[in-house]
Amino acid sequence: METLKEFKLFVNLKKNHMPEQQPLLKSILALKCSRCRQGDLFVEKNTYAFKDLFTMHDKCPHCELNYELEVGFFYGAMYVSYGLAIAICVAMFVATFVFSFLFSSEINFTLYLILNSLALVISGPYLYRFSRTVWLYLFVKYAPEERGKYIKKVD
Repeated sequence: METLKEFKLFVNLKKNHMPEQQPLLKSILALKCSRCRQGDLFVEKNTYAFKDLFTMHDKCPHCELNYELEVGFFYGAMYVSYGLAIAICVAMFVATFVFSFLFSSEINFTLYLILNSLALVISGPYLYRFSRTVWLYLFVKYAPEERGKYIKKVD
């Protein structure tokens, strides 16, 4: 009976000290750190708060990962953003094409330009943040046990 109590205590201690692994897609969509999947990448959580739209933390508030791995690291995120913007443009074209033929016999190109412009303007701030998150996830793997491992201690 005593060993069962010790085992339960051990399991509870292990649960409290080991963070649960967050699902990958949920962490990316929530714009979380790629190493711990708990710290926020951006200072302002609201994507459409334009005052701090571009402001990122220098380090993860939870695991202290330095986000900018090298100078100009996030320039590559432009390729991710470009690909996502093209996907939105294609989706808007297909939607306009389908709805145009449901209600008339010709494609309304002006309607496509208006809807596409609106979709890109509305999704632009989130695409910026999302592309940076995806770019970071491509280069930094999930490793919550490395919390604070690479920080230099200053005496």
